[in-house]
Amino acid sequence: MLTVVSLIIFSLMLAYATPTLYERARQSAAQSHRTTDGWENPIRIRSCLAILLLGGGMLSVALVSSNPVFTLFVLLLGSAAYIDGVTQWVPDMLIFALSWVALSAVLPGKDPLPPLAGAAVMLLPALTLNLVTAWRSQPPALAAGDLYVLPAVGAWLTPEWAAACLGGSLVLAAIAGKFARSVPFIPILYSVFMVVSLCGTG
Repeated sequence: MLTVVSLIIFSLMLAYATPTLYERARQSAAQSHRTTDGWENPIRIRSCLAILLLGGGMLSVALVSSNPVFTLFVLLLGSAAYIDGVTQWVPDMLIFALSWVALSAVLPGKDPLPPLAGAAVMLLPALTLNLVTAWRSQPPALAAGDLYVLPAVGAWLTPEWAAACLGGSLVLAAIAGKFARSVPFIPILYSVFMVVSLCGTG
């Protein structure tokens, strides 16, 4: 019960802190002479979405793992998914924390090849996709933050399941893109990753 209450409190704190974090980043970008015309302002607080995303992830973790580092990773990824979902922006510190947690958990004392292979399987097709869009003089298919998150997620998966996770995420994003002008990718990746983890493949 205490865990559920703590998760709800964390979700609410995240929901209410996100507009402030986003506004600070927006002001910082404006001060460095970058255009912020496309940035939405103000950002709405969506506490139910935060509880749903983080609660769903933590429930999945409780079913498939007792690894506290994996639990931390899912909590951070769920936080990134919520922030990306409401702002289409993720703080650099959160992106780097995801990479650090993934690498520090899966590399020490183990064969580094499977996690690195999973990370590569997630990253290389995404980079190729961005190169193709650049060659066609189109906007990148995936944002820079997405490209940093992909190998962190892939490090937890076998190469086969990393490919399935990436493929499923890209297909869902393409379908969502038919109905919305701009689709945040990390919430979709997070959802597919949790399904893969529930299958016991992570």
